[in-house]
Amino acid sequence: MNESSQEGRHPGGSLRQWLARLENTRRLVVARKGVSLKHQLAAIAKCFDGAQATYFPSPEGHEIPVVSGFMSQRAWIAEAMGVGEKDLLKRFREAADQPLKWQ
Repeated sequence: MNESSQEGRHPGGSLRQWLARLENTRRLVVARKGVSLKHQLAAIAKCFDGAQATYFPSPEGHEIPVVSGFMSQRAWIAEAMGVGEKDLLKRFREAADQPLKWQ
């Protein structure tokens, strides 16, 4: 991955920022290029499910990478949002009650 982290409003300001944070805290595994999309990718992701996120660069030669498990734990979601884990549900409710305007 090796994306440089940019400053945002919270640790998960963008998917790239969040993946960089996971990588920097050893919570991201980077798979080899060319992993098969049929069965192999899911099997690898399942091995790390709940413990580490998995980044698949160029799966089966495709340009678009696949990411799995980057929100596997409630604590990770709270961290990405910049709230305490105990405040996560409250923050979700606030966001649902006051959604951002569509651009």
